[in-house]
Amino acid sequence: LADREICLRAAKNNIEALVWANLKFRDDKQFVLEVVSRQGIALQFATARVRGDREVVLAAVQSHSHALAYASRDLQADEELVLEAVKSLGDAVKFASLELRLSKNFMMLAARKCPDFSQVRSCYCHGQVEH
Repeated sequence: LADREICLRAAKNNIEALVWANLKFRDDKQFVLEVVSRQGIALQFATARVRGDREVVLAAVQSHSHALAYASRDLQADEELVLEAVKSLGDAVKFASLELRLSKNFMMLAARKCPDFSQVRSCYCHGQVEH
């Protein structure tokens, strides 16, 4: 798909439309930001450059916590961003960097942010955090 408005409308309704979008749109911060604000998991179809943009990833995880899985490694190590993802879905912590998952202080902070502590504790206690 090459027409920006058509592609944007399609991607907001069906994230798979982003797969077919012209590469220039998947590498366009504003375009991807508009899509992930509604369909956070669509971050997976953005270019690596855009997946490394903090503003885009923040919007994506606010829409869908598991979008953190598609963020750059640097952003998966961003404590504030990971806490934002964990806030609505505790198991999103599994997409955080190993360094954060190994930090007892971070995990305690995440548990306080998470509406369901057992999800965070489960990730920490069942092998998803490597010791």
